[in-house]
Amino acid sequence: MGIEETLRGRPDIPDEDVQEIIARAAKLQDHESATVKNLASAAEVAAVAEELDIETQYVDLAIAQWREDNEAKPEAEAQTRIKGRGRKMMRWAIASFIVVVLLGTAAAVGSVAVFGWSGLAGLGAAAAAAASFLLWLID
Repeated sequence: MGIEETLRGRPDIPDEDVQEIIARAAKLQDHESATVKNLASAAEVAAVAEELDIETQYVDLAIAQWREDNEAKPEAEAQTRIKGRGRKMMRWAIASFIVVVLLGTAAAVGSVAVFGWSGLAGLGAAAAAAASFLLWLID
């Protein structure tokens, strides 16, 4: 049984990823720069290494790296989604703050126009609303 068939026979490795694992194993052997982390069974590694004349440690390392990559993908996607949501929320918060400030200023100007300088109480209310909004954002 060849290396490709051996890897395709493993239930923990999808068939579409076998070529990638074989390429990684060959590359690791050429570069001799990695360390072994997760080991496959001794019999499987021996069969794979024997077939392609790749040292056992490089096949093991290729499988370990493939597993790490596949485990890291969902985590990275989740982090990207969370960061995107955070940016979207911050844009909405800033836009809402601007609207509150503009409406508060308009209310203050309108109060001064209608009620005179005593209408500045509206400005205080707008400032209190803006401060409350900021505190809500921070909290």
